[in-house]
Amino acid sequence: MERTDIFFSKRFFFLNTIYFLIFSNLAIFFNYYNYLKTLDIDPQWFGFLIGLDALIALILRPLISPFFTAQNAPITILWSAGLVFFSLLGYAFVNTLIPMILVRCIHGISVVIISSALTAYTVLFIPHGRSAQAFGIISVSFLLPYTVIPYAVEWILSFFKSYEATFIFAALLMIPVFPLLFFINQRSFHDTSINTEYKGRVSFKDMLANLKNRRILALISVSIVTFIAFSILYYFLKSFAIHLGAKDIGYFFTIYAITMICVRLAAGHLLDKTNKYILFSMATIFTGLCYLLIGMANSMKMLYLCAFFFGIGIGVMFPLINSITFDISDPAIRGINLNLIIETRDLGFFIGPIVATSILNMYNFTVLFSFTGIASILSVSLIPLIAKRK
Repeated sequence: MERTDIFFSKRFFFLNTIYFLIFSNLAIFFNYYNYLKTLDIDPQWFGFLIGLDALIALILRPLISPFFTAQNAPITILWSAGLVFFSLLGYAFVNTLIPMILVRCIHGISVVIISSALTAYTVLFIPHGRSAQAFGIISVSFLLPYTVIPYAVEWILSFFKSYEATFIFAALLMIPVFPLLFFINQRSFHDTSINTEYKGRVSFKDMLANLKNRRILALISVSIVTFIAFSILYYFLKSFAIHLGAKDIGYFFTIYAITMICVRLAAGHLLDKTNKYILFSMATIFTGLCYLLIGMANSMKMLYLCAFFFGIGIGVMFPLINSITFDISDPAIRGINLNLIIETRDLGFFIGPIVATSILNMYNFTVLFSFTGIASILSVSLIPLIAKRK
């Protein structure tokens, strides 16, 4: 029997706290482009450095994902969290190209290991029939850093006048992961209500057979476009705000975060009771229109209004991606497919900065965000393939 009370357990709360802390170390990089400008590094390397960790994850995650089970995930999370901690400190002490590439590689490797292991561990706690609600809460936990941390980073920069202080701050956030994981793991395998079908390894043969599923391939394609668009917004929104005359963009992320959280907490239980494919299509189109409006913004007031609507769209989209993945996957392969969705995030965050810098070298921010909006809207054409059953 699977759990139905996970939303009220300390273990699930601590699991979401770990998600928040781990993804906080990624959220500080919204300012990475501006930080690179202060270093002795040729600007032509900026796009590569920004997307390098995502490239590493893109290559490494498919190779390591089959090896993670609920049994070996906790110890993997522990030692990789330590590696993340030290790699974040490394950013504060390098200022030239080769050392920066080295630190970026170590950070990228440690992040893909810890996130893949955490995903394999998470499927233990997703209840049947409430996947959208569960992933809605989890997605708040790993997307909340992208809204809260930028605001904290802006405050740190104004107080310490140092980019290096932000990396030290992110490193310190990794320390609570150790006691939290210890608490969760002490109870996980003593709980008889947890489904044991998730505890075995998946073979590469099963993984390849899974990739022949047209519904999975279509969902992966939509997710890639979604994260390319989101990464472009995340990495280049501050530069756009400066172009409009703003000093920082923290309030955009705050408004977006509050809206997103309200949508998921207030309406999360409804996502499992509606036609997920129709709702997913509507949310994707709505979010695409938000990108178009952001590109046409001529003041910070309009940009903040866009943040509100963007929070609604993303608040529905992201949990539905994971929920649909969970629903259409065989139980034994769910951890693999959820890691594949994270893989699409890695690919999007690698391709996005490269595409964005190329567009900005020739055009402007309006064209850039128009590109993201149109691409998002066009991806809706693939959703009927996801809904179609053999």
